[in-house]
Amino acid sequence: MNRKQRRANKGAASSPAAPTASALFAAAVENHQQGRLGDAEALYRRVLALEPRHADALHRLGLIAYQVGAAAVAIDYIDRAIGVDDRNSAFHTHLGLALAAAGRLDDASCACRIAVKLDPQSVEGHANLALILMRAGQFDAAEDAARRTVALAPPLADGHAILGDALHALGRTREAIASYRRAIDLAPDYADAYAGLAGALRAIGDLDGATASLRKADALAPDHPGVLNNLALTLQAQGDVQGAMETVLHGLAVAETPALRQTFVHCVKTLQLDAGADVLRPVLTRALSEGWGRPEDLVRTVLDVVRRGPALEAAIVRAAASPDPASAEAVDDGVMAELAKDELLLLVLTVTPNIDFGVERVLASARRVLLKIAGRLGAIRRRRGLMRRAGAPVLHQRVRLRPRARRS
Repeated sequence: MNRKQRRANKGAASSPAAPTASALFAAAVENHQQGRLGDAEALYRRVLALEPRHADALHRLGLIAYQVGAAAVAIDYIDRAIGVDDRNSAFHTHLGLALAAAGRLDDASCACRIAVKLDPQSVEGHANLALILMRAGQFDAAEDAARRTVALAPPLADGHAILGDALHALGRTREAIASYRRAIDLAPDYADAYAGLAGALRAIGDLDGATASLRKADALAPDHPGVLNNLALTLQAQGDVQGAMETVLHGLAVAETPALRQTFVHCVKTLQLDAGADVLRPVLTRALSEGWGRPEDLVRTVLDVVRRGPALEAAIVRAAASPDPASAEAVDDGVMAELAKDELLLLVLTVTPNIDFGVERVLASARRVLLKIAGRLGAIRRRRGLMRRAGAPVLHQRVRLRPRARRS
């Protein structure tokens, strides 16, 4: 061995060995479990660079894509993993979740059925199949999958909660309540189980129990739009319209879901406004302009909010005291300016008839003022027209509305 070869061998001996695909995969899984998705993804890709058909790395890249909401990417990676190993039950289960996230519920249920066929003891497979069947509206089949989940893992709260959902959807409310209570006994901090229990209690008329369960769910999972929406509906059913409105406004500030918008309109119809007009005004403006509900369901509260503007409120009092219902004295410059800039008032007048008599009297007064202004402008235009026809230089001449002072 010559000197050059000895130096090469010495350098090779001192260099650290390149990590194997197995070591990289283990490090990737650890990062994945710790929630460091970016690091885990980079390591999984390094695994694939060494072993392009590494099924577990493909599968876990699909899981990361599913976790970040990239359902189509997740489906592609997990499909590739199944192409390498089609006997792995977990691959088919997770493919079902990704397909469901993409809205492909029939394909998703097929994938989960393959998973439980490959591994009939798969608790995850049966539970996910039950969830997907619930979304697809196949409640009988969902009940069967949920019961298999419970039978395989009696201490698993998820199984009992899913069974409760299926039983409630099938109208077997008392059985659903028992399942939800069992889930809560197993997992006292299970917010979804409290929310499900609330729905079942409300169905049998136990509004107090439903409210208590929803408040517990809200405490465990704050600001959940679905919980807040159901709490608002339950409070309204109890006659607490103000509490319902406060809850739905909080929910809309979190997430403007279609359900919360509908509940807002439902609450507005029966709301007796005592305070909070400034808070309601922007939401009512959006509700009218974006068509959250029928304008006639909103108009009463909208006009109640509008008339609370200080200038308009005073004008309504003056108009009511005047013997002439449309007296121009009821409005002044401040009222005219407020009417002109009130987006909510202008909007409601364009989409539905005015039903507030006090507001209508002020509007009648405003119309009289506008007609007088229009008359004066018409007189000015006629005078200018006469001057043009007489050949007077009107382009640079200011029209005077007042008579000139006499010369001494």
